[in-house]
Amino acid sequence: MGFRSFRERRVCKIQCRNMCLCAALASCMLYATFSAYFQETVISSGNNIEAEVVYHLPAIKNESMDTRLRRISEVCARTGAMTLISTAPFDITKRMFLNRTGICTCIVPKAASTNVKRLLLSFEYPEKAELFRKMPGNMIHAANFDEGTTCSDRISFSFLISRDPYQRLWSAYVDKVFLEKFDSLAIMLDTVFVRNVKKSSLQMNGMSHSLVAHARTNGFFCNVGHASFEHFLMYVTKTTSLDPHVLPVSLMCDPCKHPVNYVFQQENLQNDVKYLYKYVKTIFKNQTDVQISLSDYVGENGIENLVQTYQHAWKARLSQNQCKVDSATYDSIWKRLWEGLKYLGIIDEKLPFMPELFRGRGTILKSPEKIVRDFKLEDNAVVVLSADDWMKQRHKFIVNAYKGVRKSVLNRIRELFQLDFEMFGYSTEPPR
Repeated sequence: MGFRSFRERRVCKIQCRNMCLCAALASCMLYATFSAYFQETVISSGNNIEAEVVYHLPAIKNESMDTRLRRISEVCARTGAMTLISTAPFDITKRMFLNRTGICTCIVPKAASTNVKRLLLSFEYPEKAELFRKMPGNMIHAANFDEGTTCSDRISFSFLISRDPYQRLWSAYVDKVFLEKFDSLAIMLDTVFVRNVKKSSLQMNGMSHSLVAHARTNGFFCNVGHASFEHFLMYVTKTTSLDPHVLPVSLMCDPCKHPVNYVFQQENLQNDVKYLYKYVKTIFKNQTDVQISLSDYVGENGIENLVQTYQHAWKARLSQNQCKVDSATYDSIWKRLWEGLKYLGIIDEKLPFMPELFRGRGTILKSPEKIVRDFKLEDNAVVVLSADDWMKQRHKFIVNAYKGVRKSVLNRIRELFQLDFEMFGYSTEPPR
């Protein structure tokens, strides 16, 4: 038992180290993107300045696959659409090709990409299905498979997944900014929009310092940021270097140039994925190889993944920035996760913050395993919402979020995601 426990702790440490490296790389990439944005837009303009799989009601009820594909073809046939695609300042196309099954998909972040990758890898390597089922999301994204801008000519089944732009943007905000998985982006938005720091004011010995250097020097990375949803949308509509998590699907996947056999909707994914199951079963004689459901990756396991990822990310961040923290700082960090769980519809919005679930000894971060254990999910100490209540609560938060966004910003969102609305049949009006 002792040797096994030692091995498990060692594996955990290695996973934690890999998570930290991934987080550091993501932060560096994000900072480069964000620096360009502030130099080109916010700074020059002076004062003119939402492990998640969620299934919503279908965007368009009782719509056949032929109808979806026909609508895309009709949009692509218009000269204006082709011009918009060819002149867009974005070129971030990433496709995943699986040799054994002959499946190709355009990877769309914030449209069930993590769990669809998990599913596809399980199809490609059925002997490792259990490993992929338990693997953390960040390791799924780092898994070694064939990715590129194009797929092989040996494609047998191709698809992409669309999602309502308004839902996808809210999901990206909650995950990357509010819960600060992209900490550089979250803190830079906080620095400029909340703290009102201008790059031109950062002078020292005649030299101008970067916003990120200013934020680190002043300890901004040692506590949560407070950028609003509208601040995030302003960034999305002004930058010319969009991250794939908020890039329009129509521009990222370009179905005009790269047609697909199927267009799945995240809002109807549980039904749409049956096309994929049916195809895979024609390849594998043993049907047990494909008895994998997306429902395996939601519910209480979702809380475990969120707590684990959040704790590891903050532990690395506090260490990297040599933060001096106290119990109040930790409470603000964990309170942010608590609110995030409510935004995601996982716990009841009426539940008061329970700091005792998160506090360790003194200023030592409590392990995610102990946090999840103290949630006592099996004893209903923290009740996980039912599917219906989950959906209602998420809808309430997203409606309130868009009510707080100015019309001018919403108009810029409509313009940026124009082809997504048209190609995939989503309403141009935000959720109500």
